[in-house]
Amino acid sequence: MKKRFIKSQHEPKMITIRGEEYPAIFSMAAMAEVEEATGTPYAVFFDKMAKNEGTIKDQVALVCACLRAGGTEVTAADLMDSMDIINDF
Repeated sequence: MKKRFIKSQHEPKMITIRGEEYPAIFSMAAMAEVEEATGTPYAVFFDKMAKNEGTIKDQVALVCACLRAGGTEVTAADLMDSMDIINDF
Protein backbone atom coordinates (compact mmCIF):
# COMPACT_ATOMS: atom_id res chain seq x y z
CA MET A 1 0.00 0.00 0.00
CA LYS A 2 1.37 3.39 -0.99
CA LYS A 3 1.49 6.12 1.58
CA ARG A 4 0.00 9.43 0.53
CA PHE A 5 2.27 12.45 1.00
CA ILE A 6 0.66 15.12 3.13
CA LYS A 7 1.85 18.62 2.37
CA SER A 8 2.37 20.56 5.56
CA GLN A 9 2.45 24.30 6.01
CA HIS A 10 5.49 26.01 7.47
CA GLU A 11 4.97 28.52 10.22
CA PRO A 12 6.52 31.81 9.12
CA LYS A 13 8.94 33.80 11.23
CA MET A 14 8.46 37.54 11.20
CA ILE A 15 11.19 39.79 9.79
CA THR A 16 11.08 43.50 10.57
CA ILE A 17 12.24 45.85 7.83
CA ARG A 18 11.95 49.59 8.38
CA GLY A 19 9.53 48.97 11.22
CA GLU A 20 7.16 46.76 9.19
CA GLU A 21 6.81 43.03 9.90
CA TYR A 22 6.79 40.53 7.04
CA PRO A 23 6.35 36.74 7.16
CA ALA A 24 9.37 34.73 6.05
CA ILE A 25 9.77 30.99 5.62
CA PHE A 26 13.10 29.20 5.37
CA SER A 27 12.04 26.35 3.12
CA MET A 28 13.38 24.12 0.36
CA ALA A 29 11.65 26.41 -2.15
CA ALA A 30 13.50 29.38 -0.68
CA MET A 31 16.82 27.53 -0.88
CA ALA A 32 16.18 26.59 -4.51
CA GLU A 33 15.56 30.26 -5.23
CA VAL A 34 18.81 31.21 -3.45
CA GLU A 35 20.69 28.68 -5.59
CA GLU A 36 19.18 30.18 -8.73
CA ALA A 37 19.81 33.79 -7.67
CA THR A 38 23.42 33.22 -6.59
CA GLY A 39 24.43 30.45 -8.98
CA THR A 40 25.79 28.60 -5.95
CA PRO A 41 24.79 25.19 -4.55
CA TYR A 42 23.16 25.57 -1.13
CA ALA A 43 25.98 23.71 0.67
CA VAL A 44 28.59 26.07 -0.77
CA PHE A 45 26.35 29.07 -0.08
CA PHE A 46 25.94 28.18 3.61
CA ASP A 47 29.63 27.38 3.96
CA LYS A 48 30.40 30.90 2.69
CA MET A 49 27.84 32.40 5.06
CA ALA A 50 29.17 30.39 8.04
CA LYS A 51 32.69 31.66 7.31
CA ASN A 52 31.36 35.23 7.08
CA GLU A 53 32.39 35.34 3.42
CA GLY A 54 28.91 36.00 2.02
CA THR A 55 28.29 39.11 -0.01
CA ILE A 56 25.51 41.64 0.40
CA LYS A 57 23.91 40.11 -2.70
CA ASP A 58 24.05 36.69 -1.02
CA GLN A 59 22.33 38.06 2.08
CA VAL A 60 19.70 39.86 0.03
CA ALA A 61 19.04 36.71 -2.02
CA LEU A 62 18.45 34.72 1.18
CA VAL A 63 16.15 37.29 2.81
CA CYS A 64 14.26 37.88 -0.45
CA ALA A 65 13.72 34.15 -1.02
CA CYS A 66 12.47 33.62 2.53
CA LEU A 67 10.10 36.60 2.25
CA ARG A 68 8.72 35.26 -1.04
CA ALA A 69 8.25 31.81 0.50
CA GLY A 70 6.28 33.59 3.24
CA GLY A 71 3.98 35.18 0.66
CA THR A 72 5.47 38.66 0.27
CA GLU A 73 5.88 40.04 -3.23
CA VAL A 74 9.36 41.57 -3.26
CA THR A 75 12.28 41.94 -5.64
CA ALA A 76 15.95 41.94 -4.72
CA ALA A 77 16.18 45.54 -5.96
CA ASP A 78 13.27 46.62 -3.74
CA LEU A 79 14.85 44.91 -0.76
CA MET A 80 18.27 46.45 -1.38
CA ASP A 81 16.73 49.91 -1.68
CA SER A 82 14.63 49.49 1.47
CA MET A 83 16.91 47.82 3.99
CA ASP A 84 18.92 49.82 6.47
CA ILE A 85 22.21 47.97 6.85
CA ILE A 86 22.68 49.21 10.40
CA ASN A 87 19.19 48.54 11.79
CA ASP A 88 17.72 45.79 9.61
CA PHE A 89 20.70 43.44 9.48
